[in-house]
Amino acid sequence: MAGAKKTTTNVLVVTGVVLALFAIVLVKSLPASREAVPNRSAGAGSSLTSVRNDAVADYEAALKAGKPVFVLFHSLS
Repeated sequence: MAGAKKTTTNVLVVTGVVLALFAIVLVKSLPASREAVPNRSAGAGSSLTSVRNDAVADYEAALKAGKPVFVLFHSLS
């Protein structure tokens, strides 16, 4: 009888830890506020993080905003 109670307690503890970790991941994945959600109606050229932006326009926008610019060089050969 004591072994079954210990096993049940262990299962409850493990389940609680898994649920707590899931809750933390879920909370971290949600945006902090409504302002953090990007405006979907804006064109692709208005966001510095858009994948489809023109690289030169992104560079110029980052310079105007005073944000750091990181350049990655690579070779195809």
